[in-house]
Amino acid sequence: MTPATAAAITAALRSWFGLSAAETRVLVALWFARGQALPPEELMRLAELTSQGGLCVIICKVRQAMSSEAIDCERGAGYWLSEIGVAEIEEAISDMRAALAEAA
Repeated sequence: MTPATAAAITAALRSWFGLSAAETRVLVALWFARGQALPPEELMRLAELTSQGGLCVIICKVRQAMSSEAIDCERGAGYWLSEIGVAEIEEAISDMRAALAEAA
């Protein structure tokens, strides 16, 4: 995926789910990880956070924007996008593609 494509997907998902920039960076990182757990420290760095409490708030907001089951976590392993979360993002991207094609 090119940087331009990644940036376009990031902007589209931010708008689609109504997330902040930091929330979207976390969501996109989880999506790009394709089910692999990302440690909290990595997500905190991406979201420019200094506390794990701030990350918990971001994860909660992403879960509210999506399905509550979209993000899984395990102490010591980190966070990952569940199959439900992956499907939800793929459906959103598909819907956006269809809307753009219809508008063209």
